[in-house]
Amino acid sequence: MAEPGRFRWRRRGLALAAAGLVVALACGRSAPDETADTPDTAGAAAAPVADYVEFARTVGEDAGAGSAEQSIAEGLRRLAGALGALGLVSSDVAIDLRISAEHVVLNPSSTDNVETIRAALISAADAIAEREGTAANLRSIAEKISTSEPLAMQQNTLTEYFQASATAVEQIAGP
Repeated sequence: MAEPGRFRWRRRGLALAAAGLVVALACGRSAPDETADTPDTAGAAAAPVADYVEFARTVGEDAGAGSAEQSIAEGLRRLAGALGALGLVSSDVAIDLRISAEHVVLNPSSTDNVETIRAALISAADAIAEREGTAANLRSIAEKISTSEPLAMQQNTLTEYFQASATAVEQIAGP
């Protein structure tokens, strides 16, 4: 018979391990990595960057009911993945973008998270501009986002941001 205290510690250990896995997945990593501080922009970044660039090329082409929210959420997720893979932003910014993407889908008419998204996009623009000087206008695009309107009503501005940032991210990632 197992001791009650021992069983409780095993449960806590499993819960902590599960929580660690969730955080690792939210940060775009499949498992803890000792070399996470030195991103490999040649190999590991290729897929998320290519996904984001491909998304940005086709964003806005599918005009259907609810597509604005889905498109914006997908753009935020893929942007977070590309920025994280290149090591351009802190994990907090990438996580804010991913969480905000879910808020856009779950409550598209809300303006509660627009300020957070706007701030994350400005942070991303600044990080991109540090590495790629030609991305200076990216911040001005992000600053056009109004915090008093739902993101779905600002799809044109977000599409412009996604396309401009994809060009800069692709240049940073290199060939």
